[in-house]
Amino acid sequence: MVFLLLLACGSNNKTVDASLADSGNLECNSANLDQVIPGRLAVRLLKLTGVRLGEATLIITPSGELVLLDVGGKSHVDEVAAAVERVNTELLTEANGYADRASREVDWVILTHFHGDHAGALPELMVGPNALQIKKGVIHRGFVDVEGAAVDDKLVDDICQILQTNAAISLPLCESLTPLTCDFAASTSPRSASGCPGLRMGALGSAESSAITHLRFDTNSKLSFLAANGFANTETEVTQVESAIGYSDGDDENARSVAGVIEHGNFVYHFGGDMTGPGLPDMEQAYADSAGWAYGNKGVDVYQVHHHVRNDASGQGFLDMILPKDGLVRNVVGGISSAHLGSPQRIVVDRIVGNLSGGGMLFVTQKSVGGTDSGYVDANGDLDIIVDECGNNYRIQWEGGAQNYASVRHP
Repeated sequence: MVFLLLLACGSNNKTVDASLADSGNLECNSANLDQVIPGRLAVRLLKLTGVRLGEATLIITPSGELVLLDVGGKSHVDEVAAAVERVNTELLTEANGYADRASREVDWVILTHFHGDHAGALPELMVGPNALQIKKGVIHRGFVDVEGAAVDDKLVDDICQILQTNAAISLPLCESLTPLTCDFAASTSPRSASGCPGLRMGALGSAESSAITHLRFDTNSKLSFLAANGFANTETEVTQVESAIGYSDGDDENARSVAGVIEHGNFVYHFGGDMTGPGLPDMEQAYADSAGWAYGNKGVDVYQVHHHVRNDASGQGFLDMILPKDGLVRNVVGGISSAHLGSPQRIVVDRIVGNLSGGGMLFVTQKSVGGTDSGYVDANGDLDIIVDECGNNYRIQWEGGAQNYASVRHP
């Protein structure tokens, strides 16, 4: 397994929130970075198998909460539920210094978009024998800009109906003036978005006031939402940055992906679902132009690659913003299921590696049938990223190996 582990100390070159680096009262411990302990951040990309596409990522916060970023496809319900159970019963335990948790407890679920490989497992993970205990909320782009052609076996209808039944935990980032009926499969109207005010709600689940919507993990760690449904957070407001997105079940739904950053002290991590690049609705470039301010001139430490390392994402302009060619070490991680035939694809592997000027690497959970054979590390299993308490140092590990790195913002 590979886990990304972050520690919580400081730097004065920050992205969305410079205050996260001000952690002089914390003890930074970079020893034994293979261990998940209180104060550290960990990210686990799951290796999903079977005949259906799927991607799911687990985020362990410094305080011991668990965030599920995408949930995999319909055939991955058992795998995702089992992964949640392993984290709660093997890592987030009282013996390891965390508060007691139920075996299937999840604090937050984030759906980047409504494609079946990212959201298909949600109905069964909310109702039935495999149900998770979702304590705080399900965050999604909102049931907007969807019509029949974009619905995977009425998946959006099913998710909409379940979240209508559990309205207290449904947190849409975008909204419409059209009443919600949860009948998109039969509809010829997309229920157009009137805006995405959910991108400016401050700290979810607390009384903290801040412009950009975020999950506050602790005093030096948070996850911020920067874009959804073609809208993005500029430095001053939420605005529509890509208007040429249609309603197809393919590239258009990908372009509407939720995107943002995880910050832990000096460590910065980007996620963006299946956000599209050149030759399609180029949401990546629109995102770089409008939300690139949040990454500063140092970009990220780790980029969770868009769209399963396929050629229609990770465009050059976006990569230059997020992985600047300045000689500093950065890494890229990608979730590929066994059904993502052809991944990773050669063109995008070469683009990514070309931007890793400091000697970082591309890591993937597995190579699918037809994928290119070189230019990356095939974990053939879960990928773990573990970050120390200050975010100064982190470790990427998998069953067959591990590498330690320093944050690009390490003072």
